[in-house]
Amino acid sequence: MKNLFLIAFMVVLSGCAGYKTGNIKHPQIDTVGVAAVQNATNRPELRVELQKRLRAAVQSNGSYKLKGTDGSDCVVHARIVEVRADGVGAAYRSDNKDEDSNEDYGSTIYRVTLQVEYTVLIPGQARPLIPLTKVSGQGRFTEMGDIEVARRVASGLAATDASQKIIAGITEAW
Repeated sequence: MKNLFLIAFMVVLSGCAGYKTGNIKHPQIDTVGVAAVQNATNRPELRVELQKRLRAAVQSNGSYKLKGTDGSDCVVHARIVEVRADGVGAAYRSDNKDEDSNEDYGSTIYRVTLQVEYTVLIPGQARPLIPLTKVSGQGRFTEMGDIEVARRVASGLAATDASQKIIAGITEAW
């Protein structure tokens, strides 16, 4: 019985032989800087929002330490390419009993999609550590209350989503 338990224990342990614990970050990168975000959209507030969220994502990920662009091991350069809001949910809005009429339905849930491209450069090197990569972030909002305030909140959520994808891409690229 004792031998059977020992054999079972060894079989279980052998299944874990290839696994490692710890960090999956690049071994030569300890600090990350975030350069000023470029914005190619007509929503100027998104530049600051994405830059703030990128810095927060570096800190919350925990793999790297956030540092200024001077003196960091690598620098993230991001550019907002596009922002759009689309209706994703509709509700019946009319007292009209004709349910076949499309005029009685309207969007009630919207999605903000933020398209961002980024690259990661090591200061002093011409070749990028991570070449130009595209990600998108999304945030949803409803038209309750002030729709413009709700759209700004959803834009912040989209910036957070994109930032987390960017930092995960940097951390897990190796």
